[in-house]
Amino acid sequence: MGRAERTDRPGFRALRRWTAGLLCLLYFSPALPSGPALQGERLEYRISYQGALSAMARIDICDAVLETSLEQGPSGEPAYRSTVRISSEGHEQMERLYPFRYRLRSFYSADLQHSILLDKYRKTRKERHEIVWFDWERRVAERYKRRKPKEAPRHVPGAGSGSDGRKDEGMLRILSGLGYDPANFRPSSKTGLRLPGLLLDRLSLLQAARSRDFSPGQEIRLSVSDGKAILNYRVQVLGREPIGHGGRMRDSFKLRFDAFADGRWSGRTAHPGVFVWLTADGSKTPVRFSVDYALGTFVVQMKEGRDIQASVAQGGVTPSLPDQLSSAR
Repeated sequence: MGRAERTDRPGFRALRRWTAGLLCLLYFSPALPSGPALQGERLEYRISYQGALSAMARIDICDAVLETSLEQGPSGEPAYRSTVRISSEGHEQMERLYPFRYRLRSFYSADLQHSILLDKYRKTRKERHEIVWFDWERRVAERYKRRKPKEAPRHVPGAGSGSDGRKDEGMLRILSGLGYDPANFRPSSKTGLRLPGLLLDRLSLLQAARSRDFSPGQEIRLSVSDGKAILNYRVQVLGREPIGHGGRMRDSFKLRFDAFADGRWSGRTAHPGVFVWLTADGSKTPVRFSVDYALGTFVVQMKEGRDIQASVAQGGVTPSLPDQLSSAR
């Protein structure tokens, strides 16, 4: 049986779809560091699936590396930069079935109030690259997509005048600062997303939650966007429980993340709930994630042999969220 036949069967198509869905959830719930105390943190994870599509066997499907630092943002302002890289490289079954490489880089304000920029790259059968600029002066999120090789440049950011010219000049500086040729990107044909007062992005969501002092039964509400739409996240602190890592049990907080679209904070969720276990210490390091689909469970587990504290730089103070990003108890 040829490769096309193996990977086009309904079961394989479903696994590809759910794997892609999981990666989207990872973008919304990554394991990222929290505050200056964790500058330079690097966390490594293995992602596995277990369910009907694997005959109930647990199979490893990809690895993830997540890093953060406090540095200058694209416009020179103090900002966090967080990067997640997810790859099926080294996992033979997934490389045959659905090889993928994902990278998401995010810049967001040091006070955890505003997203500044998202740099999204994905390579599967196709290659896609998009930059999202959260322009808080104009209160709009603008998207720029990388041109296809056969697509001739029609517009270079910075060539306009008036308000659009100022917008394009700002994007020109940002693209150049990221090391990209602005001529290789084009503005999206869709109207930019209007920004509310406070808005985070996919990579700063969990970091914002980690900056809180947890108590069982606590509820935290955060709004995030990928530049296309806004989702409201309700984060519940379910309680404390031990979790195994590195050959020993660790006390942890168990959280549940639920997302709601269309301005809602309840009702039908935008995707299955994501469970997250954070160490019950000052770092609140994410050790494990889990999400259940109809045909199986995906688990993101910190790799064994990785000393949690070895990833953490000493010193600094974990920032607090502004009151507008409310926490209801």
